[in-house]
Amino acid sequence: MESTQERILHQKNPVAMVKIAAIQDATGVVLIIEDDGKGLDREKIKQKALAEGLIKPGAHLTDKELNLLILEPGFSTADKITDLSGRGVGMDVVKRTLDLVGGSIDIFTEKNIGTTFSISLPTSLSIIDALVVMVKGQRYIIPLLELSEVLDLNSYNLEKTSTGETMFNLRGKVVPVQKLTEYFPQPSITGVLDGHDDQSDKNNENFVRPALIIEMNQSKVAFEIDKIVSQQQVVVKPLNDKLSTLPGYCGGSIMADGEAGMIVTLRYLAQKYFEKYSNN
Repeated sequence: MESTQERILHQKNPVAMVKIAAIQDATGVVLIIEDDGKGLDREKIKQKALAEGLIKPGAHLTDKELNLLILEPGFSTADKITDLSGRGVGMDVVKRTLDLVGGSIDIFTEKNIGTTFSISLPTSLSIIDALVVMVKGQRYIIPLLELSEVLDLNSYNLEKTSTGETMFNLRGKVVPVQKLTEYFPQPSITGVLDGHDDQSDKNNENFVRPALIIEMNQSKVAFEIDKIVSQQQVVVKPLNDKLSTLPGYCGGSIMADGEAGMIVTLRYLAQKYFEKYSNN
């Protein structure tokens, strides 16, 4: 966080702000800590990491990898040691504690805008409200708590960008559209098919294009699906070792009709989307 003088120089409120929020999702609880400080100095982090031997000269690290270096034991970019900083133990303790409980941390930062820490704390078993959706004939379970809203894309004017990306305006904000089918091209996992040809629905005047809106760090992305099957409560069960390595899945459950289904965390997919475009 900057000094009062630095904040005034950058035309910011002299009084700094820190927001703390807790959100329950399918995997447990996500603790979000957001400030409006000067952000992480990635160049300073890189130089310190080189000096400490944490990275090799010439190493090409992504912004995310540079951010996570502050979690290394003894790492600090502070110029002097104070009662509050400089010893390099604070973030290390956070990381070690999260490792012990099976949690994780992500760091998002922007120069002179601020930094957001997203801390995920798992629960071994929980009951959640969820949407069962259809994508390429396969049913997936989507935690309701992850969704900002659900809408019909037919109600909006969709436009293509020069890069071929689909966008639309949602209450003054530009929202990109991603097809969930592009994230799950693999064959059916549970083999649950409804035998219905969704393509034929497109000739129906009542045809809808449902999209699930995810909001992260004040940015939104829409994931288009084939259709919404139902809304129900499900018991989240952990995945076995092999399935737990699949990206985007955070658990499994038995649906109301007795069939098994995979629980998808759209927050993970949204995070990957934003990381991809922030690094371009």
